[in-house]
Amino acid sequence: MAVMAERPMFRPWRGSVGVAVPFLLYARYPEADRAAALKKFVAWSLTTGQSFSRDLGYIALPPEVSSLSLAAVDRIN
Repeated sequence: MAVMAERPMFRPWRGSVGVAVPFLLYARYPEADRAAALKKFVAWSLTTGQSFSRDLGYIALPPEVSSLSLAAVDRIN
């Protein structure tokens, strides 16, 4: 179980806001282990990772967006 700090370390100054960056991924990777690691990380960020959004100053993705994104992640080879 992860323990979150009382104040997120990603926002060192008061009143700052988080900036979301989109993931740009290839559909195919030459190394199977790299593809598997990326799929695992992105799937985590779209599911379990969403529970950390509020604490880090972000807004969680709508379920529809997460669902569509997970479908795209499943197509990575």
